[in-house]
Amino acid sequence: MHGTHNIIESSSYEFGPHLANTLAHAYGNCASMINAQSVFEKLVNPDIVSWNGLLAGYAHEGDYTASLRTLEEMELSGITPDEYTFLSILAACTHAGLVNMGIRIFEHMCNHYAIAPEIKHYICVIDLLGRAGDFKRAEDILQSMPTQADVATWSCLVRACRTHDNIDLEKHALDLAVCLQS
Repeated sequence: MHGTHNIIESSSYEFGPHLANTLAHAYGNCASMINAQSVFEKLVNPDIVSWNGLLAGYAHEGDYTASLRTLEEMELSGITPDEYTFLSILAACTHAGLVNMGIRIFEHMCNHYAIAPEIKHYICVIDLLGRAGDFKRAEDILQSMPTQADVATWSCLVRACRTHDNIDLEKHALDLAVCLQS
């Protein structure tokens, strides 16, 4: 990754926002957040894509603290978070096991920013609750979803049930996942 970055910097390519976003995202995917942050800081006016790329990298690392700090900096810079921003923050909460914080973030997204959750947000919340063994709230979320749960949603619940030996719910979720694949 460094070799590609060095070639870009030593060439005549303009180091504009698209290239910087791509590099920062690539560094984030490689768990090299120091380099991702360095590339990000070279941007004069980072846009929502820039901020979301940085957030996704921190979430990929499971660094909830850096994710939340980046969200605050983003808001202070005048950029309004979008559905991708919150997906990264929810993922960071899930990997850190921060159930209550994840639920607050989800509610903040819906109530403060009026962002309608998509299936991927619901999957994150169900994963968060399932990992914690909070199947009652996971089922409540499933029932409150405005769309039908998909195979990925039920598979997420199946994994959590296996981890926590919730055999009855696992069988139910597995049956529903299989039905959707038929």
